[in-house]
This record gives sequence, C-alpha cells and structure tokens, in this order.
Amino acid sequence: MKLPVRLFALLSLLLLGYSATAANITIMVGDNFYSPRTVSIQAGDVVTWQYQSGSSNTHPTASDNGAWTTFTINSANLTKTMTFSTVGNFPYHCTFHGAAGTGMYGVITVTAAPLPTTAAQDAAVFQAYPNPAANLVTLKLDRTQTPTAVQLINELGSVVRTLELSPAATGTELLVSVADLPAGLYVYRLLANGAVVATRRLTVSH
Repeated sequence: MKLPVRLFALLSLLLLGYSATAANITIMVGDNFYSPRTVSIQAGDVVTWQYQSGSSNTHPTASDNGAWTTFTINSANLTKTMTFSTVGNFPYHCTFHGAAGTGMYGVITVTAAPLPTTAAQDAAVFQAYPNPAANLVTLKLDRTQTPTAVQLINELGSVVRTLELSPAATGTELLVSVADLPAGLYVYRLLANGAVVATRRLTVSH
C-alpha cells in the first residue's frame, strides 16, 4: 500500500475520535404551511426545507431578522438546505401567504451544542510513553469510570491489540508489548461502550 493511502487511513481513524454528527431536520413546505412550524436544534445542525408532493403554490421564504436571503420553494425548487452555526431564534415566513408571526410562518431555535460527554472528559489525559516505543509502551489513563477498552491499530486500519478495561479502575497505567509489531505509525484509541472517545498516535521503532 502506498504511503499516502496509509496516512489517509490513519487520519480517518483519528477523525473518528473527534467528529460529531450534525442532525439534519426536514421542514415540509406545503400549501400555506411549514411543518413542523417550530423547530429546536443545536448549533451546527442542518435544516432542509422540502416541498411537499401534491402542493401547487410558490413559497418565498424570508427571514424575519435578515439571517438569510429570501429563497423560493416550489415545484421547480424542491429543497433548500442551511446549516445553523449561531445560537439564537430565527423566525421566518412565506411572503405570499404569511407575515412575521402570522399565517404561513415558522421559528427555528438554535441552542449551544452540549459539552463533551463524561467519557470524552475522562479521556482528556490519555498518553503513551515512551513515544516512539521499541519494546514496551505504557498507556496512561486518568479517568473515572466510563472507558471500557483500548485498541491499537496499524497503518492498514487493522486492530492489532485490544485491551479490556475494568470499569472500577481509575488512574490506570497499562503496559503493552509492541516488540512483535513492525516499525511504523500506529493509532491507539480509547473506547466507551463501543464508541471512540479519544484517539492518539504512536510510533513504533526497533
């Protein structure tokens, strides 16, 4: 396998530990209504207005507070997608069939995204030393309760070590042999109930 492909595989594994999945909410646009009329989302979520099959009217959708340029939903423009990154209230209406707060109107409320989960906070200190490592590596975890396993993954994305963690243990240091592994770049990641909560890099050199 060529080096760039290996690096891409490692970067993908790293991103698994840090990415968050944005919600995508659909608002149906029909004759004289938005459904649902009120929507509560988190910052970073995506809203898609979708023209309802069987409708016949055109709906220029205007923001009451100038958050976006008016866009039209009709049989020729079936959808409009927008990401909401700013916390606040975003009322809007159809300029043909409503006005601010009356007739055909809607409100999107955006709240702050939640803080990292307890598992992610537990993983704030997750280190390997020495790094690079030749024979033995110590994995240090300052945690309270949630992480359940550690995995070591090679450049091809294959899991070469899995270490189960005791739920009751805290401040754990795990001694792992890497003497039998080929020299190269690895990823070690912390899991909580099957979900990746922290990812780090480890170099093995003999």
